[in-house]
Amino acid sequence: MSEMPDFDALDRALEAADARAGAAEAHGILCGMLCAGQGVDRRAWFGEVLEPSTAEGDLLVREAEDQLDRLLAATLAQINAGMLELRLELPADEAPLGDRVHALGEWCQGFLLGFASVGMEHRSQTPSEINELLEDFVEITKVETEGLDHGADRDEESFAEVSEYVRMGVLMAFEQLRLGSAGAEGERIH
Repeated sequence: MSEMPDFDALDRALEAADARAGAAEAHGILCGMLCAGQGVDRRAWFGEVLEPSTAEGDLLVREAEDQLDRLLAATLAQINAGMLELRLELPADEAPLGDRVHALGEWCQGFLLGFASVGMEHRSQTPSEINELLEDFVEITKVETEGLDHGADRDEESFAEVSEYVRMGVLMAFEQLRLGSAGAEGERIH
């Protein structure tokens, strides 16, 4: 199975390439596109993450694209492996809690963007559980990081619960929307 790129390395590569999204948001966009669509159009995903005006062939852009390709391969492998495999691209547990909470908010924002960018034709037929999940993700994007204590067990537990809810929600959405749809196909990567 492909290994996820290091969060900090991916974030630095995206920042150096003047990307529109950081590591957490880029992964959220990818997962949103995967859940809402019948695969991922690599160019469309890159278009959401990287600046379209970025010069092709630029070394920094190529490094960011290489990191994104690793993220794509690892995410596809994890989603296809089943319920326990998906890992959200977030800062390590050793990072300050405020940074991790902020990144989770960006991840959810990216998911919503990716989900919307695919433009599900039959949104009125979206199961109510998915609509509730999307509403919850909107609320998570509004999270405040002031007053969080890195060492406080309660704050750490709350973060762990919310991030697990997001992870399981994505897997549930993927299952219901993509795999549950008639004629589900394998991943389509362009």
